[in-house]
Amino acid sequence: MSVKASAAVEKKPKADPAEIRRTLGLLFGPGPWRDFCVELRVPGTRMGTVAGYFSDPEELAKWAARLSGGFKNRRGERVRVGSVYVTLNPLDPALLARCVNRCEPYAKTTASDADVIARRWLGLDFDPARPSGVSSTDEEHEAALERARRAREWLRGVGWPEPVLADSGNGAHLLYRVDLPNTPEATGLVRRVVDAVAAFHSGDGVEVDRKVYNAARVWKLYGTMACKGDDLPERPHRLARLLEVPETLDVVPVEVLERTAAMAPQPGAGGLRGGGADVGFDVGAWLEEHGVEVHSVKGWNGGRLWVLRRCPWNPEHTNLSAFVFQDATGRVVAKCHHNSCSGKGWEELRDLLEPGWREREARPAAARAGKAAPRLPGRVAVPEGWDRGVAVVTASWELAREAYAAGKAVVVVSPGAGVPPGAPRVLRDAGAVEVVAATEEERFALSWDLYPLLAVVGHELRRGVEEGSTLGAPFQEDGELFTREEVSVRRDGRLAPGDPREVGKGELGGESQSPPGDDEWDSFAPPLPPEEVAELRRRLTADPFKARGC
Repeated sequence: MSVKASAAVEKKPKADPAEIRRTLGLLFGPGPWRDFCVELRVPGTRMGTVAGYFSDPEELAKWAARLSGGFKNRRGERVRVGSVYVTLNPLDPALLARCVNRCEPYAKTTASDADVIARRWLGLDFDPARPSGVSSTDEEHEAALERARRAREWLRGVGWPEPVLADSGNGAHLLYRVDLPNTPEATGLVRRVVDAVAAFHSGDGVEVDRKVYNAARVWKLYGTMACKGDDLPERPHRLARLLEVPETLDVVPVEVLERTAAMAPQPGAGGLRGGGADVGFDVGAWLEEHGVEVHSVKGWNGGRLWVLRRCPWNPEHTNLSAFVFQDATGRVVAKCHHNSCSGKGWEELRDLLEPGWREREARPAAARAGKAAPRLPGRVAVPEGWDRGVAVVTASWELAREAYAAGKAVVVVSPGAGVPPGAPRVLRDAGAVEVVAATEEERFALSWDLYPLLAVVGHELRRGVEEGSTLGAPFQEDGELFTREEVSVRRDGRLAPGDPREVGKGELGGESQSPPGDDEWDSFAPPLPPEEVAELRRRLTADPFKARGC
């Protein structure tokens, strides 16, 4: 069912046809439009989405004025209209075949990003925070307009030309001319630009809409009414209108867009100078303690962003160009967007406001580094009072000393030398075994070499275990915990009988000793029954993962 062209329009609110025509001329130029078309869209009515496609700006203006503020259907029933929109960028003229120079209700298909010929406008929407479905108060409305003016000044400071400033009816708009193709790369660029503006100008009751980056975005048509909720004195319906239009609308250079897109802080961003991760560092308290004035604080990309009122390195930079950001890992970065402040970051900010911080933080680190690690009594070491919890297997003496100092039993394996005497007993008694190495490749190779031994003493090794993760606890066999006598396994898989060597015990302190060599393989576990030896040989020569059912 079509909306009748002669349908009556409610006297209040009403449209401004002259402002509608002025807006269409500004956005798309004079008609008729031969190389593109424009979609007029009214979503969320009781007759679904009302939409049509236009090559004639005069017809579009007439339909927009009729729909603005609500209309009557053929049965004389009033249909409420919240807002009237047009696509901001030109569309493929083939879409005219859907509904040419008129509107239809219950539109099943509207313009998609793929229908956009090119990007001609970049819009920024400043929306005051309020309950959904209602118009803004005068105070909220004015706050959004003021925020848009402040953002315009900020963008002007980083090289942007003058934009169109408009009243959306409830908030504020900035419209900038761009000349971009409709490509995924351009979409990503526009999205990052919008995110950057939002990072510095959202908050305190006004939010920059971060969803307006897509190419087929619809935009409030100035000259039509914004009618969210009922028209109340404290929350009135208002006419969307153009406020300031520069005589010349220059295109924003791509390099300026890219520079602005890079301004938004990102977690782990390599271009932002920052310190190391310190989850416990209270950035807010530090800024307050050192007298840094903060304009706004907000969550951003999983971290926290402090936008500063003025640049700490140059107080003349007062257009919200400086910020401090702490990401979810605790890493802190700082930056000012002015070229004169390039190269300055978090460490330089601390140098400026907290002289001597490097020396103060270096002293505890040096003390930690200079503290002698405990000397291991041998390649197998069990600390006094070990609770048979965790045993660490590693080829690194440094990692072994750290684990030993932390109260863990350790087994140091030398490449080519096999497993030292005493290791099977310790690994069998441990509640869990950790295989650690400097790299994932080393850890995996070590885990593979140790698999037969761990299988024998009762620890399950699974494919793809992460570095430092815990291997399975001892398994049960025939209802009993696995309690075989120690079995020492050489790297080449051969078994040898002998008496197990006692785990070394010694005093802490001093330099770490060199790992024993192959010549110290002089004692082994007692012999096993022939059938068990045969089973062990089968395990050692088979694929370890298949042998354990992994």
